Amino acid sequence: GFMPEINISAKLSGDLKLTGNIESRIINYDNPFEGTGTFKNQYQLIDASIYLSQKLKLNQSLSVGYLLRSREDLIIHRFIQQYSIVSSLDALRLGHRFALDQTLDPDGNWEFRTRYRITAEKPLSGDKIDPKEFYLKAGNEYLGIFEGNQT
Repeated sequence: GFMPEINISAKLSGDLKLTGNIESRIINYDNPFEGTGTFKNQYQLIDASIYLSQKLKLNQSLSVGYLLRSREDLIIHRFIQQYSIVSSLDALRLGHRFALDQTLDPDGNWEFRTRYRITAEKPLSGDKIDPKEFYLKAGNEYLGIFEGNQT
């Protein structure tokens, strides 16, 4: 499938930034590992999120955010806290993100997650990533989930 998204950012004051995001998930192929997959175009979910970020140092930031997810007839709320660090190695940029989030589902159950994401960005022309330049980005994210019921 694919996940089109739109991001909008605004610098508030000093090193404070507000970012909004709308993302959708559309499935184009189902059951690819069973050999009986089918092609289709199925809308799966839409996420709307907002983050407030504070730059701590030149390459570090701390963010808090809120995500509203609409999936089928369900509305899910997620609260996010994250710490990011970016380092440049010659023509390669590495990013690390450590995050905690808390999700409240429609039944009143909480899910707590820890996340770590690493990404690498490489410009396709030149030695650094410039505005309006194409680049290759690859990454991986690791996730730990803990569930609890609200009583």
